[in-house]
Amino acid sequence: MIHEIYVLVRSSRFALTTREICCALNGVDRDYCMNVDGKGSRCVYWYRRPKHEKQKIKLVKPNCKVNPLSLYRDLEVLVKSGLLKRMELYLRDPLSTWGRDRHVLYYVDEEQLHNRLKTKPLEVRM
Repeated sequence: MIHEIYVLVRSSRFALTTREICCALNGVDRDYCMNVDGKGSRCVYWYRRPKHEKQKIKLVKPNCKVNPLSLYRDLEVLVKSGLLKRMELYLRDPLSTWGRDRHVLYYVDEEQLHNRLKTKPLEVRM
């Protein structure tokens, strides 16, 4: 599993969130977690809301071949070994009451991060 995760992130043009990695490994669309059962139920692993937000959505455990809990462990191993880089930041999230939510991005090189954030790479002048 660790090798598949590394190949997936390395071959991506931009930095990937943990949920995007999970969806790719499970072979489902990125929006699958928003409507797991076709009735509007969301994935329990990705859409838990903080206690201060009202939770009016139904949460279900999807029948995925890759468990998000094991994915976290494998990503941690890749980061500790230096094969992947990890960055936590707040990105726009329409589901959040204040418009932003914490996301974790995984990438191999800075260009992937710049492509995700749509910024220009830094130039080094000597």
